[in-house]
Amino acid sequence: MINLPEIHSPRLILREVSPDLVSQLFGRYTEQEIYEALGFQHQAEWALFRLRYQRNQLHNHRISYCNWLLADPATGWLIGDCGFHTWWRQYRFAEMSYAIWDEDWHRQGLASEAIATVLPFGFGEMGLERVEAFVNPENEASIHLLQKFGFQEKGLLRSPFKDAADLQDTLVFFLLRQDFCGLSDDFS
Repeated sequence: MINLPEIHSPRLILREVSPDLVSQLFGRYTEQEIYEALGFQHQAEWALFRLRYQRNQLHNHRISYCNWLLADPATGWLIGDCGFHTWWRQYRFAEMSYAIWDEDWHRQGLASEAIATVLPFGFGEMGLERVEAFVNPENEASIHLLQKFGFQEKGLLRSPFKDAADLQDTLVFFLLRQDFCGLSDDFS
């Protein structure tokens, strides 16, 4: 049986995914066993997970990550992810990402709840001094979410291409450990 370290918040189970755990998963279990044990509902989510983590294992030896798969405690099914990637251990900073995959789960404060759970882990257990986040300038909900946690806008990375789907303008936000004060249990 596959057991990943878990963190629990009021409405989520957060299943940890790190380089060591991914090596163990893909080294010991079949893809079907991993798919079922982690709680994937859709092949598209599984394909993205497999691509992302197998690629990181092969190509990113200088940087690390610590992410969590977000699961519904009632069903165990995955509904999103949140965590840190592009973790430069020696410089003590990482990028944060978060997503609620299924629109049925949007606008319930779950991304906020996940961030409130993982930021203290990042500044504490991981020893981060700075966390960065990259956001589409038109994603007002995500911008508001980051500002709620004290992230400050650092600047705009402009795309050199006007119509490139894979390279768009991006707002950069950052949060320093010294400025992080946590958040109350109001996740909305």
